[in-house]
Amino acid sequence: MRHGAARVLAGAMAGQDRITSEVSIVDGDGNVLGSATVDSKNPTAMYSARWLIQRHANEIADFVLGGGDGR
Repeated sequence: MRHGAARVLAGAMAGQDRITSEVSIVDGDGNVLGSATVDSKNPTAMYSARWLIQRHANEIADFVLGGGDGR
């Protein structure tokens, strides 16, 4: 992820922050009940790395708590 100063000084030209995770819900026998790719982005200097990490965690939690029925 970009350092806070890079986001402020270079703005949009500094690129974008992105976190991608593969999430699977598996039962006790190893059967996959659901899976998803969770992709979170922060393309601007508006938000911090901490905000992006929290947003990503929330998206994973939404998938898991929703029963893992895919997106």
